[in-house]
Amino acid sequence: LAWVVTPVIRLCRLTSVESIAFAGRMAVLLCFGLYVRSVALFHKTWLPSEWRAQYFTLAVLWVMLLFPGNLTAIRPDLLSFLAEFGSFAVLCQFLSGRDGRRQLVVLAGVLAGIAMAIKTNSVGGVAGIGVVLLLERRIGVAVLFGVATGVTLAVHLGAMYLIYGTASLMNLWFMLASQSFSGIGLARRAHEVLDQPFVDNVLLAVFAVRGLLVIHRHDALKARLLTAFLFGSLVVATIGQMKIGASTNYFLGAFMMATIPLAIGLASVAAQIADDLTSRALSVGLIILWPMLLLRTAETPATILLNDARHYPYRDVKAFVERTYPNAIIYTPDENAAIQFSGRTRLGPWTEAFLQVSPGLRAQLPELHRVLSGVPFTVAITTGANCAAWQPNGYFAPETDHLRMLAKQFDKICVFSSR
Repeated sequence: LAWVVTPVIRLCRLTSVESIAFAGRMAVLLCFGLYVRSVALFHKTWLPSEWRAQYFTLAVLWVMLLFPGNLTAIRPDLLSFLAEFGSFAVLCQFLSGRDGRRQLVVLAGVLAGIAMAIKTNSVGGVAGIGVVLLLERRIGVAVLFGVATGVTLAVHLGAMYLIYGTASLMNLWFMLASQSFSGIGLARRAHEVLDQPFVDNVLLAVFAVRGLLVIHRHDALKARLLTAFLFGSLVVATIGQMKIGASTNYFLGAFMMATIPLAIGLASVAAQIADDLTSRALSVGLIILWPMLLLRTAETPATILLNDARHYPYRDVKAFVERTYPNAIIYTPDENAAIQFSGRTRLGPWTEAFLQVSPGLRAQLPELHRVLSGVPFTVAITTGANCAAWQPNGYFAPETDHLRMLAKQFDKICVFSSR
């Protein structure tokens, strides 16, 4: 989302963390609006006889309640899904025979490549589409789709290499090769995945399967493409859950695409058992949806603003550090502090965690220690009710061991130095 947010930040000259967070949330809200509009148009265009606005709204609300944080967080999930859905919709346009231009297949492949470049988890849905094309003996379409996807990914990787050098490719490799759960940890994680995304959503799956059967009656190929997309996305997300540090947001793309068959399944069932009163009751979702989104959008920036004013007086901390330690190089294990002091830190707050879950990355520790020895930390900034009890520890204790003196405490923010 940096491509969307950064120009706005520069144009509006936003400098405070809360205003930047709000701009990011608004960009996510825009993506969510595009998702709702795009999928709604897809419904109305391809399945007009099954289209009911209130059931689509109910399906969207259902998924929103499953992923309330991820749908409004400043993450790449929504952006990658828009590219995934665009690839699926464009390919359906071509395969339906309504528009036989092969450029549509190329466009679908480019969008699929963009989706995977934004979020590697998108490979599941894209692979599912490719498998269906091969099984349907659309070999030419499958090859063209695959080549367009591959070229787009190659261009992306090449651009990363030209801009950031080998570090970007190493980062990608270490991310993919991050440590997985094993033994009892793997069994516990497998139980959590089966219990939360799957068992907890059996009812959703029932309606979605019903919707897929309805779609199959209208267009069997589209139903197979959608089923393969959902299956591939769920399989890759489930495998990804076995890695340390994974989150249920991996399932977001599959559940968002599931709003298509879910809405149709709900409409199909309601047509048999519902009356006008039920229909009007479901329409209330239209009144609930956008206020919920706006509330979620404003929640985090408002929290940042309140915390900044009450318990986390970063303005005072910045003034103190600038006055006492000009041009300070800052170490902080707190992500919010790292954002507040952007450009002044040498390590991200997640560096220790990445080293812990990615064994291959530890081979770079000697080089990290060498680089850090040339730019020693001036101060350490910690946060929390017990911030004064902080002691240097972890992989970078040698670089922070001299920062043991509590120079100043601002409520829940502590500044340590060597003098």
